[in-house]
Amino acid sequence: AAGEVDPEVDPERAANELLLIAHGLVLRQLQSPTPANREEAREILSERFDRLAVKSPTVRRVQGR
Repeated sequence: AAGEVDPEVDPERAANELLLIAHGLVLRQLQSPTPANREEAREILSERFDRLAVKSPTVRRVQGR
């Protein structure tokens, strides 16, 4: 939905980074399918998505006024 990602984030670059990270994690899981690798992949992707959702202080001030 609109406004969920910081407007300072370049969406094309962010999408490319996520794709590359996810691709690498999938390859790693195929090569070594362990619970530890799955959990680490989950943590890495969750952290990336959380970072995308963080608003810059300027955006928060304008929205919260």
